[in-house]
Amino acid sequence: MMTSEQNRLETATPTVAALTQEHLDYLQQQQQLIKKLISDHLDQHPHLKQQRELLTSIGSWQGQNAGNWCFDAEIGAFGFWYFKIPKAFRPQLCERYLLTCLDSIYQIWVKVLCKNTGFSPDKQLKIRFGMKITKSDFVDGKTGRHLLDSLYEKFAKPQLHDTFKPNNPSIYIRHELGQVIDGNYIITKVFEDSRTGFYAESRVPISGNNPPVLVIRGYGSWYPFDRVLEDTPDVFMAKLERQLKSAQTAGAIDWIKQQFYSGNPPDVIGESLGGKVAQQIAAKYSDYIRSTVVFNSLGVSQKLAKTSTAKNVFHYFTLGERYAFWANEGDYIPGTIFVISPKGNNCCYKIEEAIVRMARFEGKFLKRRAIVAILAQLLLLNRHNAIVLNKRRPVVVQIDRTQLQIFRKKRFV
Repeated sequence: MMTSEQNRLETATPTVAALTQEHLDYLQQQQQLIKKLISDHLDQHPHLKQQRELLTSIGSWQGQNAGNWCFDAEIGAFGFWYFKIPKAFRPQLCERYLLTCLDSIYQIWVKVLCKNTGFSPDKQLKIRFGMKITKSDFVDGKTGRHLLDSLYEKFAKPQLHDTFKPNNPSIYIRHELGQVIDGNYIITKVFEDSRTGFYAESRVPISGNNPPVLVIRGYGSWYPFDRVLEDTPDVFMAKLERQLKSAQTAGAIDWIKQQFYSGNPPDVIGESLGGKVAQQIAAKYSDYIRSTVVFNSLGVSQKLAKTSTAKNVFHYFTLGERYAFWANEGDYIPGTIFVISPKGNNCCYKIEEAIVRMARFEGKFLKRRAIVAILAQLLLLNRHNAIVLNKRRPVVVQIDRTQLQIFRKKRFV
């Protein structure tokens, strides 16, 4: 509008020119007032003040238009653009940055940022933060394990003995927004799609340097027992991506990107079906994720596994695991692979394996064999969901993809 008025001023008659100049002076006063309101608000909130300092640190801002750039970015980034500016400015601002009333705050920020710099979101982040994620940030140099794997195991797997414990961190327990759970994390958002059974929670550490994390639930909830039927198609068909699409529509992917643009790329974790969805997210949105950690995960389509360029992926399989390989016979995206067990291949494990191998219904039906089969299924179910890495001295062995294929072939033995 100011540009239009300035253009009109050049050809206006003296009477109109005086009125136009008066209008321009008013617009400039309003602009300065808006800048002051935003600046005062940012100064009163340390977090927003820090964000402003990061924004203004971009090299492309340093120059003649830095003030206007920062003004527009502040309006877009902190949601003031609509409520604080005069109505006359709103259509012009929305048209310039292609903003809509449905945009989230971070989407507004991205549009404003990319419009003014001409850079893609990924390149802009590198300029803004100079951020480069290395494995040394979260990998144990001696064992190759993810430094947070024992905590993430408690997040991703069901813990039946603590089902009714209020701060139980298992994703199989529904939590409320703002609830604090074991591990010193707080639930910031819940993402859910009742049509596909997708359920995930975003968790942010209350203190310390741990990253935010997206935890995705596996096959159905243990308490309350629901979403089993909705989950089933994705469990038994490796190529299905229903729950991945739910993650997109429910806002989980937007949350991942939001954390990425704020300088805190999250970890994505899951067990069983949740591990499958975590792999699909990692394969398609790898640039926005710090690392992916999955436990006894179901497989994804072979095409996705072969074409994935995701980095910092960690697979953990319990020794003697069957369910992860029985379900859909899918493949796994490349990553670091571990086989874990409480005590290794000891006498108890060998006895369990003997029971599992005996549990077959070949030939004539026998009640004794049916009992053995039920016992075997209980053993395998416990093996699939049991907490292992939090034991006193778990046995953790790293294997390669060739060894994983051999491990998978034993699923029907």
